[in-house]
Amino acid sequence: MITNERRAYKRVNLKFDVNYCSLSRGKTVSGNSSTRNICRGGMYFETLIPLEIGELLDCRIAVSSGVGDFHFSSRVVRCEQFCSGMTHTFGVAAEFVESFDSSDVKLSQVLSLK
Repeated sequence: MITNERRAYKRVNLKFDVNYCSLSRGKTVSGNSSTRNICRGGMYFETLIPLEIGELLDCRIAVSSGVGDFHFSSRVVRCEQFCSGMTHTFGVAAEFVESFDSSDVKLSQVLSLK
């Protein structure tokens, strides 16, 4: 079977609360959102403000499964605008570039259950 899939990891449609803050110099961007999907390599979430491709984010992801929250440094790889009536939102794809407090191991455990 031929496929155009380029992702290294399978995405899982899970909704977790995300708190993000820009680590890029001169930026004071921060906010709260929810993941639309997540994998071992990154996540996709929506924001009310656009984020720049390449922008570094400090992301804390709240998980209710008892394994503790996830903490990653992430890089924005895609940001696309959606319009729904008068509301504009932005879909953000971010890749995980650094894991803190064994977040990568904990995330793998949660995803293996799905």
